[in-house]
Amino acid sequence: MSLISILKIKGSSLLSAMIFGFVVLVTVSGLVYIVRYNLLSIKGLVAQEEIMTAEQQYIQSVRDKKRIKLGKNKFGDYDFENILQKKQPVFSNKNVDVSLYNAEPSSISSDIVHNLFFKKSLKISKNIIFKTLPNHSMINYDSEFVPINIPYVDISRMNDSESFYHLNKNNKISTKKSGYIGYIEKEYSWLLISVNDRVQVISLDDLNLDNDYEVKIGWNLVKGHWKILVAIYDKENLYIYRANLDDLLKNYDKAILDLSTPVEVIDAPKSIAAVSWYFLKNNTEPSLAVLATRYDDDGNASIIVEDIEYDTLTDNYKTSIKDVINSLGKIDKNNIYIEALDPYYVLGESPLYVFAGDRIFVYKSAKDKSLDKKVLNLNKSVAEELIKNKPVIIKSDNYNYYILVFDNDRYYQYKYTKDTNVIRMSKPVIYPNEKVQNIVVKYGLKFVITKKHIYLDDFDNHQLVEVSI
Repeated sequence: MSLISILKIKGSSLLSAMIFGFVVLVTVSGLVYIVRYNLLSIKGLVAQEEIMTAEQQYIQSVRDKKRIKLGKNKFGDYDFENILQKKQPVFSNKNVDVSLYNAEPSSISSDIVHNLFFKKSLKISKNIIFKTLPNHSMINYDSEFVPINIPYVDISRMNDSESFYHLNKNNKISTKKSGYIGYIEKEYSWLLISVNDRVQVISLDDLNLDNDYEVKIGWNLVKGHWKILVAIYDKENLYIYRANLDDLLKNYDKAILDLSTPVEVIDAPKSIAAVSWYFLKNNTEPSLAVLATRYDDDGNASIIVEDIEYDTLTDNYKTSIKDVINSLGKIDKNNIYIEALDPYYVLGESPLYVFAGDRIFVYKSAKDKSLDKKVLNLNKSVAEELIKNKPVIIKSDNYNYYILVFDNDRYYQYKYTKDTNVIRMSKPVIYPNEKVQNIVVKYGLKFVITKKHIYLDDFDNHQLVEVSI
């Protein structure tokens, strides 16, 4: 439109045109803004989708590899950061072996803060609970080899006083290793100790031990650091050794020297039938419980229950008598067993189970450091037939235990209500033409081992699996 034409427009028409033009201008500007906004949203969605895709791929790689790397990891423009907040074993409370130092978690749970950065800008932050299988402990199938297993403990169950005694200032165990780390091989005149592929032989020539001597390993955890305790004994001799686990892993020569130098045992017991490490009280050094036998002129047995307690001031062990069990009849020392339990996996006060003849004696610590005793009577004919192998004690729940006894072609399952005298026996489980050599409880199941097969039974005594070996 020419200037002359514009001048010909009347005033009112000019005002209308100006208003119309302003409306058009605003509308066009709005459209541009909306289009630009939508374009930015689309780009944002695409970027977000790419971030989520990268995150999903990363999580999938964790699943595939079954491990998660801590710290920072870079992938193109993406940075992944994993920060460990807490790591602890997860224990079952049903149908588990709770023998002292023998608890094994069902998994190891790690609480991890996971961050994803894109071009140094934090885009995703989440908590990941990552569970892995524990490093398994080895089972002692051959008396010639004694496995060295660093115990698992449940620090989440510890009260304040237990944490103060057992854990470091960060309420953790300083040694990161758990489970199997090596073994002790027994020979007549020497021990071979193998840890982390390092091997050392310790002479036993000066100890005058019988050929059938035994080795019993115990552990103590103080301020986050483990100490290994080794009792070497036969019928008439007992020697105790102590070494720091940190030395065994990092200062091997020092540990071997300690494991070659016995700690003095005052009034060492004689006629030893069985021993077990146990905790007489919470937050103390473990003691060694010893069952010594005495026989009258007619060959009837008695058992002296002795406690060998470490004195930190004098650096020696002192022996005291805790109980005497009489009127056991004609039983052999090979039919006498003792087992300490750790029902809550915290290295706490240990109930002691003594098996002798057709009876079980259950001991708990009393307030005066004596032992409170309950006597359980077994089926006499079954006991005489089956108490020839070390029984297996299993925690059924918070109120009951299973006790498995076996020999020849069968085993029996007793159910004991703790802190009572009530014990009940199930029907025998029989494997015709086979001999039960061992029963191992894992994952809430019984692995019944014979020379020909491994059977998996549940605790209702139903056979689930049979594997030929």
